[in-house]
Amino acid sequence: DPDHSIPDEVYPCAPPSDAQRRTIVKMLKAVWKVDKPHEYQIRLIHFIAYNKGDPARVACLQKTGKGKSLVYLACATLMRGITWVIPPLIAVGADQTTSVRAKSVPGKKIYSFHLDSMDDDFTMRLAKLLSSLPKIDKHSIILLASPKMFIPGSIWTRVFNKTVDNSTTRLGVLDESHYVWYSGRSFRPLFRDLGPNFVHKMWNKIPMLFTSATMNKICR
Repeated sequence: DPDHSIPDEVYPCAPPSDAQRRTIVKMLKAVWKVDKPHEYQIRLIHFIAYNKGDPARVACLQKTGKGKSLVYLACATLMRGITWVIPPLIAVGADQTTSVRAKSVPGKKIYSFHLDSMDDDFTMRLAKLLSSLPKIDKHSIILLASPKMFIPGSIWTRVFNKTVDNSTTRLGVLDESHYVWYSGRSFRPLFRDLGPNFVHKMWNKIPMLFTSATMNKICR
C-alpha cells in the first residue's frame, strides 16, 4: 500500500564531522555492543545529541527490527540526564526496560525503569529522588511509561514537569507514535492527551524523537 510506505530518507542536518562520527561509533560499540550501526542511526544520534540551535524534533520512520530504539538509547547515553519514553503498550515498556538492561555494558551508569511495573513504595522513593536532583550530568536514566502515567495531577506528571523545567530531562520519545493518532481518536483518549500532557510540555524546550514503523499520510 503506497499510502503506508516509508518515504526516502531525509536528514534534518549536515552529516557529523569525522570526530563526532568517531565518538558516536565508539560509544555504540563500548556501551551498546553495536559494531556496525546503520547510517540513519548515526545521523539522527548526531542531530539530536549535538544540535546547538533549537531543540531537535525528529521523526524516525523505519521498519520493525531496524534499530529505532538504539537512536534514543545512544542519545540518552551521550546527553545523560533523564529520557522519557512512551511505548504503545505496557508489555512493550516492560520488555524494553529488560532489553536496555541486557544490552548495555555494566558500569556505564545507565539505568532504566518501567514506571507502570513499580510498587507504590519504590515509586515514591524514585519520584522523590528524581525531583530532588539539581542536575544529572554523569548518569543516564531512561524512564519508560504508559500514557496513564501522565494523567494531570499524578505523581509522575509532577516529576515530569519539574524535570523539564529544571532541564534534568534531556530527551522525550514517543515510540510507535502513530498510536497517538490511531488510538487517541477512538478508544484510548489517554493517547490523545499525550499532546497537551507530554509533547506540548517539551515543545521548544527539550529534544524529541517520534518513532514509527508504519505511518500513513494522515498521521504525518
